[in-house]
Amino acid sequence: MAVELARRRPQQVRKLVLIGAAVYTDEECARQRPQHTPPDAKPFRSDGGHIWQSWEDCSRWRWPGGTDEMVTRWVTDSVRDFSRASWALSAVFNHDMAGGLRALRLPILVFKVRDDITAATRRAAACLHEGKVRELNPGGIWVLEVRTADMAAKIRSFLDRGVYTADEPLDA
Repeated sequence: MAVELARRRPQQVRKLVLIGAAVYTDEECARQRPQHTPPDAKPFRSDGGHIWQSWEDCSRWRWPGGTDEMVTRWVTDSVRDFSRASWALSAVFNHDMAGGLRALRLPILVFKVRDDITAATRRAAACLHEGKVRELNPGGIWVLEVRTADMAAKIRSFLDRGVYTADEPLDA
């Protein structure tokens, strides 16, 4: 959403910070689209197995600092409206992230965390005219919550300067 907002409103968006930027290949999108096409609802299971599966899926990306409470929030959000859970992924696999990033002519900082879009986020670097993809170690899906002060300082520094300085350490 942030990439499209920046593309459609270039006068209002002057810099962009992203936690991940999944640049999928056409083949990856073609494989994923059928699994995430609305209104395909994931089946409910009378034993609650669909909730357990959400817990397992989310827990795979838990890194240092990730808590059971964080996983619980993620799971409850994902099962709250289970019949529409695939809509966000459908949007991802039907959006041209590479084209959106290539269209932007503004400073962009992409943080790559270790999660299910790590490989796809690496590809974003080739699409940036004025930006960098930086890996965070440790970093996972809760990096903003676990490393709040550190991330706020990194983001503020980038937004204030609008450029990336190669000698600035981004890893904690």
